[in-house]
Amino acid sequence: MLAQDYKPISESQINPGLMDLSKEQTSVLRQVDEGNMGLQLPTYMIFPSRNHYSSGIQIVISSRSSVNVDPFEKFQSDPISALKFSKEYQSGKFFGLQDPKKQSRILLQDVFDEFRHANWDGEGADPVEESTFIHAIKFLDLLPIDTPSPEIDASPHGLITFEWDLSSRRTLVAGIDSKGYIYYSALFDDEDERGKVRMDQKACFDIASLAQRIFSN
Repeated sequence: MLAQDYKPISESQINPGLMDLSKEQTSVLRQVDEGNMGLQLPTYMIFPSRNHYSSGIQIVISSRSSVNVDPFEKFQSDPISALKFSKEYQSGKFFGLQDPKKQSRILLQDVFDEFRHANWDGEGADPVEESTFIHAIKFLDLLPIDTPSPEIDASPHGLITFEWDLSSRRTLVAGIDSKGYIYYSALFDDEDERGKVRMDQKACFDIASLAQRIFSN
């Protein structure tokens, strides 16, 4: 797969809804995306949420959208169940009222609820584990905002699957396992591409590029 290049954006492009209402700037410059993007940006780290667990949240900057907030850091300091996390995440509280991924998160929650028990197909299927569900949430969050909406399902091996399907000859399936690996298989007419990658932002951007290609001319 061809990696998509990251491009810096200016501070003016950041959604002001993610800024501290008091406009008090933190004392550090946070390097985003684990140093892979080579960007440093002064950020207002207080998240305007009533019941936050920590005063700061990670901000990941890319050219695909104005800002991509990582909600998982919010819960790192406090143990929390997948169920409690998913209710807050599904509600869209982290992303505001105009969140285009809200419907996909609702579908993802439904899939987890339906397939979280062993033998859900009556033929010995593995259950979808909570860790798989959490990794699937992260995968969905890391997809660029303009990624076509996927169909979401589960496999008998306990994976949560995301599928983009135009026809029987143009289709992409990405399966997420309990350890955070992505198993993907894409078919473009007579060409196919498949593999296994560790989930990170680059991998999710690459999967999104394949999804865009499914629907391109």
